[in-house]
Amino acid sequence: MALPADPPPVLVVGAGPTGLILALILTKNAIPVRIVDKKPGPSEESRAIAVQARTLELYQGLGLAEEVVAGGYRIETVHLREGEQEIARINLKSAGTGRSPFPFALAYPQDAHERLLIQKLEDAGVKVEWGVSLADFTQDETGVTVELEQDGKRTSVTAAFLCGCDGGHSQVRHALGIPFVGDTYAQVFYVADAVLATPFSTDIYANIGSAGIALAMPVRGGSRRVIGIVPSDLTKKSELSELSMDDVRPSAEAALGVRVEHTNWFATYRIHHRVADKFRVGRCFLVGDAGHLHSPAGGQGMNTGIGDAFNLAWKLEMVYKGAADETILSTYEAERRPFALTLVATTDRVFRFIAGSDWLTRFLRIWVAPWIIRLIAATGLVQSTAFNTVSQLRIQYRASPFSQGKAGRVVGGDRLPWMHDGDTDNFAKLGKGWQLHVYGTVEPDLSDEAESLGLELVQFPFSAAAAQAGLAQDAAYLVRPDGYVSWVSAAQNEEELRAFVDRLSLRFAPGAT
Repeated sequence: MALPADPPPVLVVGAGPTGLILALILTKNAIPVRIVDKKPGPSEESRAIAVQARTLELYQGLGLAEEVVAGGYRIETVHLREGEQEIARINLKSAGTGRSPFPFALAYPQDAHERLLIQKLEDAGVKVEWGVSLADFTQDETGVTVELEQDGKRTSVTAAFLCGCDGGHSQVRHALGIPFVGDTYAQVFYVADAVLATPFSTDIYANIGSAGIALAMPVRGGSRRVIGIVPSDLTKKSELSELSMDDVRPSAEAALGVRVEHTNWFATYRIHHRVADKFRVGRCFLVGDAGHLHSPAGGQGMNTGIGDAFNLAWKLEMVYKGAADETILSTYEAERRPFALTLVATTDRVFRFIAGSDWLTRFLRIWVAPWIIRLIAATGLVQSTAFNTVSQLRIQYRASPFSQGKAGRVVGGDRLPWMHDGDTDNFAKLGKGWQLHVYGTVEPDLSDEAESLGLELVQFPFSAAAAQAGLAQDAAYLVRPDGYVSWVSAAQNEEELRAFVDRLSLRFAPGAT
């Protein structure tokens, strides 16, 4: 497959956070984009609100992190409770300090999130085309021919690539005939934005005890996001669309141990856990919820979709600009689908434990788990593991063909560790494409090879902070545009670097040899 000399735009279908950030990354890297959405306009509901540390790290490279953090609430502590009694406390701030510039989770409503991304996209010269739906498409070796429909009228457009960011009911996935393997949980959830009769706090409170399952976290303006399970007797005798906060109030208040004073928004929904068999067919890609759905445990869904977008965007950019062969595009599925499968399996286990109603699960959750949690939750290992997992810092692509080598604790495919000593911050240099990092002395042969390849070489002094981060003195780390380490050499072997780049047919700059 090969793009024509003057390729058409990339078409993004779906203007939620995933589609918007994909379009924004491509636009900022001079790739023409069209983004359409069948909805009449942006979301007006808070919906997904948890923004994890890894997402903020990626946003930092785009110059978005500071504005996003300023618009939300920092969540630095998670309280696990049984009724009004605290079982354990996870201190995200202490667990994440030194591991990420963002040692917290952020509560940032999806409607505000989308408005910011829409504005940034418009500032870059691209407007979302609202009320435009995908009617049909065909693809060949040079592009995708797409039928778009607006107000009953169809138009035919050509796209270099088609990116389905159109959610769990993805038209792109259905049209491609890709199976969406998984199931739907029997339990019905409710979600509300409510004012509680307790002093406002930016912490998360989660109850997993005998009084029921419920979670409360900040959303905006003194309101809390309240999530819980609709009692089974209500789901048996009521239409879900007819339920209100008044119906679930007794169980919510019993679980949270606090009175609900006012409800601003309420909805019920069923949860799916599914992963598409494929994330790519030819020039068409599934991104975000179009490719994977899972329980909301841990606030992973939106962040995973955004991670998909960052993974795919730089690969599309390189192919579009002729800087890589199209074989690079197969690594999108190879890297992101295994993570989606792992995430769905993990959140499924967590969900079944906290929501299961069989006698054994209830016994373990109510009588055994609190004692175990009390014993282990305060340990540094558990706290740091919890932060690294939920924040998505542990995501790695070691099995990818883009990954090779090891130096210090860093293996090819790992996220570049954050190194900050008060004067030097290695993340401050990210977001500008491929880079070659050396922490210590740069060998002249490596410097010459980097220049020949068109690679930006960034040298940092080796320090105690670098050693603590797991970086090796005088080692070379080839860093991808999404902040993951691709190639590592403890000996700065420039011949290995050249062989690695040639094997993957990468071209970093015009005129590079």
